[in-house]
Amino acid sequence: MGERIRLIFFFFLYNVYGSELEAMSFSGPFTTINTQGDRQVSKNWRSSGSTQVHQNFVRLTPDRQSKKGALWATKPIGVSEASVALKFRISGQGKKYFGDGMALWLTESRSYRPGDFHGFSEKFKGIGIIIDTFKNAETLSYHKDITIVMNQGESEIETI
Repeated sequence: MGERIRLIFFFFLYNVYGSELEAMSFSGPFTTINTQGDRQVSKNWRSSGSTQVHQNFVRLTPDRQSKKGALWATKPIGVSEASVALKFRISGQGKKYFGDGMALWLTESRSYRPGDFHGFSEKFKGIGIIIDTFKNAETLSYHKDITIVMNQGESEIETI
């Protein structure tokens, strides 16, 4: 995978020697406007679904059922080793539940491939770090709050 990995989420990325990979990192304020008049994270990142880029933060989804949003890098990382510093908040107006969760995908996909596996296609090649905030009744006996999954592009959800 190495240099072909792409990121689908938001954060600061550093190579293992501690210098920031600026093309892969971002934080507000977000001042870039695309040709359709929409605010962008940067020229190296794209958004889709319910994602809203505000001046000082990015909201992947609103506090409503059945919403999906994504950010993904348009270029490969370009290094074989890196570390990630991710700052996020999961919140909403409800007292208990704020969506199903989110995932950080490190894949060889050239672009975002939407799917039902925490927002991404289940037949991916790479690594996914899933933060699952909702305990579904059908999976309660084996629910994990944080799961790391690997796939070589051939496995389906049941065998990962």
